[in-house]
Amino acid sequence: CDTCATGWTGAQCDSCAIGWHGSLCDVCPKGLSSGCSLPIVAILSGSACAESLALTSSSLSFSSSPYFSTTVMNTKVRKLEQLSYSTSFSTVALRIVYDFQRSDRSLYSHFYYASRYGISVYMTATVYNSAGNAIDTTSTTVNWRFSNGMGGPPSYLASGGSFSADDGIWGFYNSLSATVDGNSLSSYCLQHNSGYKRYGVENCNGGDSECSVLYLGSSTSTHKRSVVYVVNS
Repeated sequence: CDTCATGWTGAQCDSCAIGWHGSLCDVCPKGLSSGCSLPIVAILSGSACAESLALTSSSLSFSSSPYFSTTVMNTKVRKLEQLSYSTSFSTVALRIVYDFQRSDRSLYSHFYYASRYGISVYMTATVYNSAGNAIDTTSTTVNWRFSNGMGGPPSYLASGGSFSADDGIWGFYNSLSATVDGNSLSSYCLQHNSGYKRYGVENCNGGDSECSVLYLGSSTSTHKRSVVYVVNS
């Protein structure tokens, strides 16, 4: 009995897998079927999370190469969910939920306002050990900008080019109302905030080679890949 049944995950199959809910994890969220797969907006790697993250007008799967899919840019999005994997073990090392706290904006609009002005995002990060057990959970509200140098977000079904013109952060540090901005040499990047718990991956005013560092709260690991889902339930 070392394999989780459909819809379950975790060391003892005691939590619902991505895309499942219900008391027995046997109910798909509204609008989802056939394994309850959620739309994937981005696949990140240790060498592509911003400037080197190419655009595609095709849908992504879990095994896709690093891309940002523009198929959901016109979709109204309440939440994103990021699952990050370390080279240290094959299971999920980090989960980040981005709660935009509103359902009336498209994904394009979220990135447009984030890069220009910053938007309030309620972030929740959970760090897991190699057995799949949660060992740290942190939540806070930040002023998320991703990068004020990313340029205009890609439009619906755009392809070619890169997701960001300059830098970017997929994550946060746990300082209430802190600004999180990858295009900065000051205090807005993860690497410049060692006094706080830090979560995610970033290109901090440099190149996408910096995406190789996975921030796991009070520690770091080598980033293998991250999968970013659209979650509206």
